[in-house]
Amino acid sequence: MIIGRSDAFMIRISFANTKRNVLEWIREKTGVGNITEKSRDNPNHATSYILLINSNAAFTLLQKISKYLIIKKIQSELAIDFFGKLRTPRLKSDRGWQAAERDRMKELNRRGG
Repeated sequence: MIIGRSDAFMIRISFANTKRNVLEWIREKTGVGNITEKSRDNPNHATSYILLINSNAAFTLLQKISKYLIIKKIQSELAIDFFGKLRTPRLKSDRGWQAAERDRMKELNRRGG
């Protein structure tokens, strides 16, 4: 995922699950990320957790796993390309292409899309 902050764009990988131990296993195997409890709107829903992996750690992980992905392969390749472009100073300062790539990622991740 490409996310916009007030001053910059970055890449982020997120895993959500109601079983915290699943996310702890992913974090143990990858060596990166932070697990937080997700707020729930419906008290009848189970507690859910999210593992977030940001920026360079997300880039490194995507480079390692991209060739194995099937469902999120296009998003993975977009995020890898995006992060690579951020290493070019001229491109890093241009927010226009970054916003366009974020919008493309949102469209790829849209439900039913």
